[in-house]
Amino acid sequence: LGSAFLLEGRFFHGSGYYAFFHLLCAVAGRDPGVVFASNAVLGALAAVAVQPVGRMILDSREAGWMAAIAQACVPPALRLGGSESMFPLATATALMATWAFLAAMRTGCPLRFAISACLAAWSIQVRPEMTLWCVTIALCAPLLPGWYKRLERAAPWISLAGLAGLLVPWILFRIGDASREGLPGFLRLGPVEFAGSFLSSNNLLASPTWIPEVLWILAVAGLLALARRRPRALAPLLGGFLALAWLVIGVDCGFATRMRLQTPLLPFLALAAGAGAARIASMAGPSRRYAVLAAAGAIVIASSMARAPRAAALLNPQREYRFLEKTVPPGSDPGIPEGCVVVTADRFMAGRVISTEFPWWWRPSITWSDLAEDARAKREGDCRVFYMGLSCQSFTYEESRTAPPGGIRRECGAVREIYDLVPIVEESFPNRPDSYLVVVNPEVRLGFYRMIPRTPPQGRRRPGSPAGRRRRRSCAPSRGACGPGSRP
Repeated sequence: LGSAFLLEGRFFHGSGYYAFFHLLCAVAGRDPGVVFASNAVLGALAAVAVQPVGRMILDSREAGWMAAIAQACVPPALRLGGSESMFPLATATALMATWAFLAAMRTGCPLRFAISACLAAWSIQVRPEMTLWCVTIALCAPLLPGWYKRLERAAPWISLAGLAGLLVPWILFRIGDASREGLPGFLRLGPVEFAGSFLSSNNLLASPTWIPEVLWILAVAGLLALARRRPRALAPLLGGFLALAWLVIGVDCGFATRMRLQTPLLPFLALAAGAGAARIASMAGPSRRYAVLAAAGAIVIASSMARAPRAAALLNPQREYRFLEKTVPPGSDPGIPEGCVVVTADRFMAGRVISTEFPWWWRPSITWSDLAEDARAKREGDCRVFYMGLSCQSFTYEESRTAPPGGIRRECGAVREIYDLVPIVEESFPNRPDSYLVVVNPEVRLGFYRMIPRTPPQGRRRPGSPAGRRRRRSCAPSRGACGPGSRP
């Protein structure tokens, strides 16, 4: 969120997201609510875009509407719709790029080809995984009559060159980064691992906890119907799904990451389910066709809404944000005393695996390591407040085996060696993790604590003090020099 407010995103990962929300927040205000509400609108926009895409791919208006209903209420999309995730924007722009491409292939309009290329590039700049969505767009070309004649014109190739021009710098940067750092360890890209990931617990699309069984029943019926009546539609549905799933299904990471990564696959499931509902309705006859469609839509909505409480469940990060939202903004009661310097844990810990999140757009803060560098915070008369947040209680799986007593990271526990921490405001809630990180305690305790310096024993410097880590140079007045070998 902070990167969206200040436009500090990294070029190869999320720059389209940061640019979009930076402009929006510059107009509407630097408030997280702007991002949350906008993502809800983008989730609805994705459902709207599914309708014309489904109509043109499946050659059925009813199938398009049923796909839009499924996309609008599927639980994973609902959960991310009101979050800060990048994927609502990435998915919506990818669907609009597909819509523009299909319209361009139907009419031959050069402007629509250009719009499709720009939207596809934007989607990829939001999330790099969306590069493989281009497979879906390419496989849509043979669906429309006379498609090969469209490719004889210059417009689609000029647009393709424009797309390549927008992406080549990003691709080169990404390749260079991968050659230096290697691929992320959570990716499982081998063919055997990829095939097995569809049956693993990592595949949320196969989990009835999140995906209503009726959607898969309708999706299978839709694929069978398309195989008989419109086999060309199987290429973008199955080929596009498998291409994108290669990067997002086989990830071996936490629940929240799997949820975000697998969200772009939901439109494929919705489109197949829409085809199945339309086929079942057509088999019922003209007089009962719309009644069957209405019943199918009602069943999809009801089965999805039955899972809405799970989609709205607050896990550790959401509970932490609620706590910060109540206590950090100026004027909060209870809250941080005015004029106090907020000190947080280091921005990154455990080799950059664990990150400390703090809403500095409401109140500035410094990290524990920066305390010695900040002259304002070092003054003895200053009020300092330490935030004991979720990152102080999070461990990697390997670290959790040797976690310190009390379940607080050593980086945060070092504060107690120098300061007495007097509670200002605290809150506890049951531990409900959403990631691969481990909280060893059965409950999470968040709080702000006034930092009261301890009086160190005479002749001893404070243990672990940031300032005390630098060895003092001795001065020898009798020799007129400070330190050995120095000049008078």
